[in-house]
Amino acid sequence: MSLPQKVIDSLQKKIWFFNHQFDHYQKMLLLDAPGKILGYNGANETSWLEEGGVLYFLGPTGQRSIAFEQAVRRLGRLVLEGEFLDPNLHGAKAQLEEASGVQHLLPVAIDQAA
Repeated sequence: MSLPQKVIDSLQKKIWFFNHQFDHYQKMLLLDAPGKILGYNGANETSWLEEGGVLYFLGPTGQRSIAFEQAVRRLGRLVLEGEFLDPNLHGAKAQLEEASGVQHLLPVAIDQAA
């Protein structure tokens, strides 16, 4: 599967809620150019790239950690669905949900804001 071009073109124009099945809360983030993830720094989500219609989150050494390949609408919001690529995580689910109504996001991790 792959994401529609319209979705790919809008990746950097939205603020997203990110969550996965190992976590019980959503993290807010922004996909910035060139490949930076702003607002959230996870151990396996330090940067991103789009290739062949798939949005990948990358770990600190550039390894692909999550692949988002499907886009759906839920309650009027765009949701990207994906899976962790690490074989030890057995295809665990992850998602990005459009953060409707959110206008701004600080471009630093919360521990850097003072």
